[in-house]
Amino acid sequence: MTASASSIPWTKALRLQLRQILITKGSSMLVVVLLAPLVILASTSSPTNSTLEAVLVLVDPVVMPFLVAVFWGVEIWRDEGPAQRTYLHALPVGQGTHEATRVLAGALWLLLGLAGWTALMMVLGLWEPEGGVSARRWFGTVEGPLFVYFTSTAIALWTRRPGRRMIVPLVAYLVSVAVLLSTPGLSVRPASELWAGPMFGEFGLFMAAFGGVLEESISNGPVVPSWLVATLIWGSLVALVIGARAQRLGRR
Repeated sequence: MTASASSIPWTKALRLQLRQILITKGSSMLVVVLLAPLVILASTSSPTNSTLEAVLVLVDPVVMPFLVAVFWGVEIWRDEGPAQRTYLHALPVGQGTHEATRVLAGALWLLLGLAGWTALMMVLGLWEPEGGVSARRWFGTVEGPLFVYFTSTAIALWTRRPGRRMIVPLVAYLVSVAVLLSTPGLSVRPASELWAGPMFGEFGLFMAAFGGVLEESISNGPVVPSWLVATLIWGSLVALVIGARAQRLGRR
């Protein structure tokens, strides 16, 4: 159905999507909620083993929302690849509008979860981004996971198997970066820095996602300029990917 055939406003479509996500993804939401006690327990532990300490970084109260955001961006499209969205496109709103409202509805549910999580961590005294609490880090704990969510869901919009499309290339890339940077004689070469730059450079994806909660930039300089530039660059790329999907639907 094209946008010209729309008979309900996008705000109503958004409400429908919020309810639909609650119904179809409620079990996933419950699993995430049930993981909270484990994260709290891990946050209060004091491991003596360095390997265990490195693993527990992944369930740090500040880091965990970023991991949930990656999962959530894919989860809202699980079993709903581009060819399986006929039910979505059958509703009286343009196809692009429905996919856009699904993305926005997922972001609103994530935002609600972030607010609840941050409030709980503050009450328990476990929430403290690197360098302490500030207005920027307050913003970063919300902006960062939302940015990660939009990045992962932008990929999920285009493919039937978003997890495979994301995880396999990402793991391969990270392994290659680790090998290059840990090999004597290779880590200082311009080619190695160029290869690692998209993820870990001064304006890389890592800075765009985590810059809001970091104390300094990749080059140990002021973090705010690098964070803003990285967010602008990568945010524009994500917007282009999502926009290209909407444009493609508009031509159908």
